[in-house]
Formats: sequence, C-alpha cells, structure tokens
Amino acid sequence: MANVENKSTDSRREKALKIMVKDSDKLNSLIIMNGFSKTDFAKEIKISQPTATQITNGERNPSPRTAKRICEVLECEWTELFEIIKYPQISTPGS
Repeated sequence: MANVENKSTDSRREKALKIMVKDSDKLNSLIIMNGFSKTDFAKEIKISQPTATQITNGERNPSPRTAKRICEVLECEWTELFEIIKYPQISTPGS
C-alpha cells in the first residue's frame, strides 16, 4: 500500500528548471576581460547592478533572457557559462 501512496505523491511532482552559473570566477573574468565594470555590465545587459552582482556571484539564477544577453555581450557560448538544473517541485491542487 505504501508504494501506491508514493506513486500518487510522485505524480504530483513536477521538475522546475532553473539556470545556474557554472563558474562565477570565469564569468567575472570574462566581464573584466571585456572591459566592463560590474555597473557598466549591468547597464549593458539591462538589469540592475545589485541583480547583476548577485548573478555573477552565483547567489541568484538568471532568467533565460538575461542569460542570453550575458552571452551576447560577452561573446561566448551559453554552455560555457550556464547549465540547466532541475529542482523537484510539488504542485498544489488547482495549479
């Protein structure tokens, strides 16, 4: 009976996909090598300076659009800087 209960719980689980910085040191090095200060970089990718700092320090996950802009501005491949990770998430009834 326990297996049936676990399966019903598992059926309500969904995977939330998040983008994560692979290596914040590499990201920060690329920012410097491209001649940006953190403030100038934030302006260039059109986000606030505190948000840019959180992303570049690995404290915050970028949105897909922000990750794409970062790669465009730094002229690098998306997979060099980011990875997609899955977080288990239990859906609530009615969602």
